[in-house]
Parts: sequence; C-alpha cells; structure tokens
Amino acid sequence: MVPISQTVYPYISKLVSESKERALNFIRRLVKIVGSISFIISLSIFIFANLIVNIILGPQYQQSIIVLRILAFLPFIIGLATVYATLFLLGFGYVKDWSKIIISCSLLNVVLILIFVGVFSLAHIGVSISMVLTEICVLVLSYLSYKRRNLHANR
Repeated sequence: MVPISQTVYPYISKLVSESKERALNFIRRLVKIVGSISFIISLSIFIFANLIVNIILGPQYQQSIIVLRILAFLPFIIGLATVYATLFLLGFGYVKDWSKIIISCSLLNVVLILIFVGVFSLAHIGVSISMVLTEICVLVLSYLSYKRRNLHANR
C-alpha cells in the first residue's frame, strides 16, 4: 500500500485544494477499488495458506499456516485503513486526528501483545491476533473520523 499511497497522496492533496467534493468522490472510488483488490488478495492468502507455506517455507513449517491465515486479513484491513487514514485524514489536513488514531492504536497493540502472549501458549499466534486487532482499530477509528469529517468536508 505504501507505493500506492505515496503516488495518490499528492493527487488527493491537489484535489482537496481545488474541490473537496472531487477529492471525496475520488476517495470513494478508491475505497471500492482498493477494497475489492485487497479483499481478493486476503481471501486468496487465507484459502491457499497451506499451499503458500509448503511452497515458500516447506512442509516442516506447518505451524506457520495458522499464522498466515490470521495475517491474511491484513491486506484488506490495511488497504482500507490507508485510504481513510493516510489519504483522507492527512490529505484533508486532519493531522491531529491521524496522530491520535496512530498513537492510541499503537498503545493498544502493546497491551494486546502482553495479554495475548500470556493467553496463548504459542506467542506467534497471540502476536498475530494482536496485529490484526490493532489494524482493525486503525481502520475503524479512521473510518469513523472520515464519516464525521466527511459531513464537514462537503461544505
């Protein structure tokens, strides 16, 4: 997502300065495109996790399949979070909102890792779940900020 966001961010910034409505329309289209493509990627990784692990790592790494299946959701979650957090919040100049979201979700990640590593006998599963939940937090908070700010951006 980094190359895409670095490529699109200047364009969105330009659109915002010209027409907030055009910028919002572009973001809405991006959500559909990024969401669709990243969902297919996530679903493919989840479905073919066994094959991927066997080809790339070998049959001796069967325990990695569960971790890959947990992490398979990240392309979809991070793809949408990038559109809402980076492209919308930063593109529209809501830097404080973006910073609060990143800092609070980072702190949540530390807490979740401490909890999940203690709960699961296999730390890698706990860390994987923590990572997915943290990225969901970024997505949800960014989306809520987008929805709240979207109303004001149209004016």
